Amino acid sequence: VQNASRTVGVVAALLSDSQRDDFVARTRKEYETVRIQHGRKKPRTPPVTLEAARDNDLAFDWASYTPPVAHRLGVHEVEASIETLRNYIDWTPFFMTWSLAGKYPRILEDEVVGEEAQRLFKDANELLDKLSAGKALNPRGVVGLFPANRVGDDVEIYRDETRTHVLTVGHHLRQQTEKVGFANYCLADFVAPK
Repeated sequence: VQNASRTVGVVAALLSDSQRDDFVARTRKEYETVRIQHGRKKPRTPPVTLEAARDNDLAFDWASYTPPVAHRLGVHEVEASIETLRNYIDWTPFFMTWSLAGKYPRILEDEVVGEEAQRLFKDANELLDKLSAGKALNPRGVVGLFPANRVGDDVEIYRDETRTHVLTVGHHLRQQTEKVGFANYCLADFVAPK
């Protein structure tokens, strides 16, 4: 599933006795096409060994960098209103979930699906208005702020500033294509080394 918003349709098809076989057959055919196309592609740039990629990591002067200090470490609950969250809705996957193809906002003017997209968009916003006005839904989340250090291509996340207890380790991939004049990046490159 390319986008989390499409999982509902996929799961529904897999659970449906009448849709499952057709869905699985279409997916197998699609993946076979992807395998064939990928097999025909020539790499744009030659791959390099992981060792060579690591030797070409991001050069950064960590000694002269002073990181910002979090006011409060740990896990914190956050709240946001529906009105605030509405500004961050990616409507394109929403329409895709309803099998309406097109990018928002252009889909609203599409000659094939535009009318249905407008109706769906209106209904969705009316529901958001009701939820917002009635306070029937109080969106909450959690965010965790923890000290961390890079160890190779990994990031160790610590319980507190003593950095003696590792809570977890994030393992990251490094780019392994030949980069002339550029680094082979890894997300860990952007975290101060241990």
